[in-house]
Order: sequence, then C-alpha cells, then structure tokens
Amino acid sequence: MRKDGKHIINLLLKSWGDVLSRKEKEELETLLEDPVWARLNADLLDDNFFMNHLREYKKYDVSGELVQFWNQVQVRKRHQTKRHVLWYCLGGAVACLIIFLGIGYMFEIFDYKVEQTVNKITSVYSGVSQDKIRLVLDDSDVINLTDNIKSDKLVAEGVVVRTEFQSLDYSCVSRDDLGDSLIYHTLIIPQGEIFKMILSDSTRIVLNGGTKIKYPVFFTGLKREVYIDGEAYFDVKKDKERPFIVSGTNFSVEVLGTSFNVMTYGEEMESNVTLVSGRIKMHAADTTLQVYPGQQVVLARDHEIIVRKVDVSSVISWLNLRLTFKKEKLATIMRKLSRWYKVDVVYKEPSVKEALYSGTIPYNISLEELFVLLNKTTNIEFTLNDGVIFINEKEE
Repeated sequence: MRKDGKHIINLLLKSWGDVLSRKEKEELETLLEDPVWARLNADLLDDNFFMNHLREYKKYDVSGELVQFWNQVQVRKRHQTKRHVLWYCLGGAVACLIIFLGIGYMFEIFDYKVEQTVNKITSVYSGVSQDKIRLVLDDSDVINLTDNIKSDKLVAEGVVVRTEFQSLDYSCVSRDDLGDSLIYHTLIIPQGEIFKMILSDSTRIVLNGGTKIKYPVFFTGLKREVYIDGEAYFDVKKDKERPFIVSGTNFSVEVLGTSFNVMTYGEEMESNVTLVSGRIKMHAADTTLQVYPGQQVVLARDHEIIVRKVDVSSVISWLNLRLTFKKEKLATIMRKLSRWYKVDVVYKEPSVKEALYSGTIPYNISLEELFVLLNKTTNIEFTLNDGVIFINEKEE
C-alpha cells in the first residue's frame, strides 16, 4: 500500500467529501488502523482543534514544516517515546497546511495536482452551496442540480436530469459506456428539499431533506448496494439473482423487491427501518431479523434492537409533504421540523423535550403559521429569532 504523503493527504480529503472509491476506502481504513494517523484524522475533523491552529498558520514556513512533518512521521516507529511531544507540533503544522490547500500553496510543494479535488470537495460543504442539491461524481466533480446546470459527463453516461421534477434517472445508463469499473455517484439533498431518483435497475427512491446517498451509476456483480445517511423511501425492483442492500450507519437492509422507509440521520439517537410491502432482512451487529409489512425495526446507539408495529402512513407522511406524529417526543418532532425549515432549536427548559404530542403539520405552511398552530395546540411557547427557534413552557 502506498504511504507517501501526497497520497495520504488526498485520501483524507476525499474521505471528508465522501467521494472515496471502494478500493480507496479500504486502503484508508487500513491506514487508520495506525493510531498516529487515526488520531491525526480525528483532530483535523475537530472544529476546536482546527480553529485553534487557524490563528497560528502565519507562523509556519509551510514548505519547511511540510517536509519536516513527513520526515518525522516516516520515522515515528523509531521514536515512540516522543510521540506525545511531537503530536501538538505535527497537528498544528498539518492544520495550517490544510488551510493552505484552499489556495493551492501545498500543491506546488507536492508537485501533485489535487487542487481540483480539494476545491470540489470544499464546494460541496461550503456555505454558499449548502442549499443546493449537489451530485458528486466519481472524479470528485460537483454538479449543482438545483440551478439546472447541464453536464456533458451525465449526458455521456446516459443519466437524465429533470430539474423541474426534482429527479435523476439512471435507467437508461448502459454498461458499455462505463467500462468494467464500478463508478459511484453521491447525491446530497439539503434541508427543506425532497428529491426523486431512479437507479439503473429501475429501483425508485425518494430522498428527504438533509440526506446523502452513495450508489453505483450501474450495478454490477451479484448484489445491488447503496449507502445512505438520512431518510429515504425505497421501491425496489425485484431481481431474484441480485439482492438489493441498503447500508446505514450501524445496519444493512437486504431485499429482493419491496418498498420500505429508512431513517438514519446522524443527529438522531436511533435509526429505524419501516416495511411498507414485501419482506426484508435486517442485519445489525450479530443479529439478523425477518421483517414483515407494518413492522418497524428500531436500532438505538447502544445497539438495542426493537421490533414494533407502526402506522406506516404516519412514517411515510413526509412523502406527501406533511409531518404526522403519534405520541412522539417534542425533541424528535422539532428535529424533523428543523431539517425542513432549516432552523436551529434551543430549549430554555430541557424538560420540555420529553413531552409527547400527536398531530399533523403540513410542510407548505410558513414558520409564522407553524408557530401560531403550535402555540395554540400545545402548552409550549415557540419564538423565532435570527434562524433559531426558542422553546419554553408557557407561564401559568
């Protein structure tokens, strides 16, 4: 496995943008088994660590620090006792070097053209484009689907973009146009949006706001697998020879042909899979479950698994642009609403989070109308200030 500095930096950058190929992902996972690299990656993903070093970047001779950094890392096995002493300096140097990536300084040092990758990954997560529906291609190119931007690459692959219908269609993609390699796309749906897509096998998916899904442009091999972070409704095309697999944070769903809803947002305390029709197999930890229509499998962060009967129409009510909830905690309801209205929530009294409520809220009402509705039907007071909803118990 290659371990030169330029290659490792590129792997880290691509991992942050979630645009690694399967082979690169396996390579990086092996690399991060080394505690030194694992800790470096964790620190650079820590906002506090990064910002603390931001103010220091002018103190560094970038070229000199870079060379020194890689030389020290290469001999780290011979200096185990110095690891803790060196770490702060190494981390600071790399934090500053990463800052310089945005202006291309580091690329001249490496003589390695990763500038396009960095810029494209940055654009995926930059504040300017957070409200856009974005498609990240296998080569890290990013396409803005919200503003009807046409792409010759998508046309060449046979992908149909219907901006007016908020949809992507891969059903006309031909294997002949792609060669032998497995090519992945990553679709990112911002909060407050719903998007539809058809995969190459004619499986249909509806994606809720705040969702990211990674999938092959064309399925090959003995299985059809996609990866999701967020919420989506799947209507899977039946194929007895190739099961369809949805992989989430701590579980996978295996089906042949059926419809189901997956909810696995990172900020939620639990993930769940709700079966609408057909049958599915749920794989989580060392457990495999057969799930039947009307059942929901709930996976908590402590790995507890619960199977329960649910009102399926309430679970998938978001498909019809409304939120239906039955005896749900206020905190859960507000997380769903915050994703749709793109606002943050602050509780002045933490105890109100546990209050249970039932009802239906249409997605097409304004925040002002929503507050009138909530203030009339609950004993909670809701106020909005600069994009933040403040929640407090009403005074008696």
